Order: sequence, then structure tokens, then C-alpha cells
Amino acid sequence: MFPTAHCQVRAAKIDSNSGRNLLARVREHNYVNKVDLLAPKTSQGAVQSLPLSKMVCYKVRTKLQTFISRKFLDGLCQEDLLDGLTVVSLSSIQYEDSFSVHSGTLYVTLCSESYYKLGLNGEQSKAFSDKKRAKMFRLQFKLSEFLKKDKEVPHDHLKFLWFAEKIYDRDIELVVSLRSQSEILTKTFEKVIPATLTEAHTDLVNLCHPDLLSPLQDESWAEETLEWITYASIHGKQLYHPEDPYLSSYRLSGNFVEDSTVDVSITSWSGALFPKGLVSDNVVRQVVEGSYPWAALVIYGVKDANTAYKSVEHVYYENGENVFVLLKSGEWIVVWEIFGGGDSV
Repeated sequence: MFPTAHCQVRAAKIDSNSGRNLLARVREHNYVNKVDLLAPKTSQGAVQSLPLSKMVCYKVRTKLQTFISRKFLDGLCQEDLLDGLTVVSLSSIQYEDSFSVHSGTLYVTLCSESYYKLGLNGEQSKAFSDKKRAKMFRLQFKLSEFLKKDKEVPHDHLKFLWFAEKIYDRDIELVVSLRSQSEILTKTFEKVIPATLTEAHTDLVNLCHPDLLSPLQDESWAEETLEWITYASIHGKQLYHPEDPYLSSYRLSGNFVEDSTVDVSITSWSGALFPKGLVSDNVVRQVVEGSYPWAALVIYGVKDANTAYKSVEHVYYENGENVFVLLKSGEWIVVWEIFGGGDSV
């Protein structure tokens, strides 16, 4: 039996220290690939478009040796892009070697075969301790250390460079994202496919809704409001009429405002990997500073990535839950952080 997903709920006033700490946690949510913004259609606090024209995102097929080469990393440093580099490998974190990068650190999860060839001491993945399944191992490396003079490079980084050059000869597939336009990806890697971040708008009319202006009344309010936000973000039919109970148990409750409906405007950004900080520095900031009576953000992270929040291991059991939901309600914010069952956040 796989462990079930879990959710942490927090609330605070926006201008308090607790509120600022909650907003800072958005930046700690890594590998975002989809964002939905919900707000009243009549609201005057519309978020301006994301700076899509400034970012670049490519699917890349290359050698590990090329990716951590001094030439590539030094080129990123010269354009001041290394710390903003965001990378996720296109692999199954359950069974295959996987790689990811954020905040200047490379996170590596290796299967037993690769790990023992590398010969370094790593941390065994907590998710794969079952004796019947292949064990996986986790390591991490600061990219800036690969750029030091040979005598100054830490031993573990030198050994990983040797491993990439002499042992690990297979191709790896990566999604690589940068916050600024640059030709370095196309100049470094032979096989690249551009990915385009797109923006879409939808309106839902006459929706019954929970009390969105009196946040975090009790546990049932937190649960049902999260459910309403997520169903609205996917245009769920349950919001208008009950579905077959075998398909959905969603029903309106006493937390919903009687005889009151709202027209909701939904803006979605998807189609590519967001560079680190793009969501927190743009969408979240505009929502918090805007004049919305209420607004909600559903921020999806990559399900099959080996980290989710900060440097904590992310586990894909059933659905790979990796979602951050934020509700702005007047001068308050409520945050739901939804993790996979094996994530120890």
C-alpha cells in the first residue's frame, strides 16, 4: 500500500512576518510547469502577462559530460545565468537515473548499477527501501565547484566528472530553462527542441462558491475551499451539477454562500518549464499587490522530478503530487502545500 499524499495548510496576514515567510515559500517550490490564476471576472487587479519573451526553454538530448563541462558552465557564468538555471531530466524517478538543477545545485538520483560504478557515498532514497525493488541513491553537487581549478575542485566533484567522462556514456534527456534569452543552449547541445510557454484565458459563469473573504474558518472550510479552487481551475462539471458518485463525490456544503454566485476569470500558463523564481517574482507578487477582493493560484510542479521543495526528495508513488495553492483573501493569504506520500517536507 503506497502512502497517501499529504497537505499542509497555513494562513497569515500579508504584511506580517508570517505572511512574508509564506510568500517566500513559493520560491522554494521547484520545477513549476503550469500555473492557473482564478479571480472574479469583475476584478480590476488583472495580472499582466508573464515576461514570456525573455525566457528560453529547450528539450535537450546530450551526454552528462557535456552538461557539466567547464565550457557550458563557464558560458552560463559569463551571462550571469548559472544560478537561474532550471533543469529536469525526462526520466522515471522510480527506476531510472534522474537529474535536476535549481539554485546552482545539481541533484542526482542513481540506480544501483550507476551508483556503484561512481564509487561515492550517497544517501539511499527513502522511497525505495523495499528489498523487492531496486534501490536508488541520491547525491548533490554545487555547479560552481566544477569551475574551480583542478587542484581546488572537491574530491567528490572530481570523481563525478571522471564518472561522466569515462563511465557514463549514455545520452540523457533534459528540459532546460533560463530566465533570459541566450544562444548558449543551441551552441552547446546538438539535439535541442524549443518548448513554448503559452497563455490561455477562460471564464466560468454563475458559480456557487465558498466564503472566500473569511479565510481559514475551520478544517472543513480549508478542505472544501481547496477542492473548489482545484475543480474551478480544471473547469470541473461538478461545480454546476452533481456527477455520478462513482466519478466524483463533490457536493456543495454549508460553507458555501447561499444565493450567491460569481463569474470567475481563469488565466493559465503552461507548456514549458518555468525558470526558478519566475512565478514568485511575477504572478504571485502581482496577485498579492493587486486590488483583488480575492484571487487564487494553483501552481503545479513537475511530478516526475527528484526534488520538489528546496532540496527535499520528491517521490512518485501514484500521482506524483507536487502542488502549491495560494488564496489571497483581502489582507490575508492562505497556502496549501500538497506533497507526495513519501515526501518528508
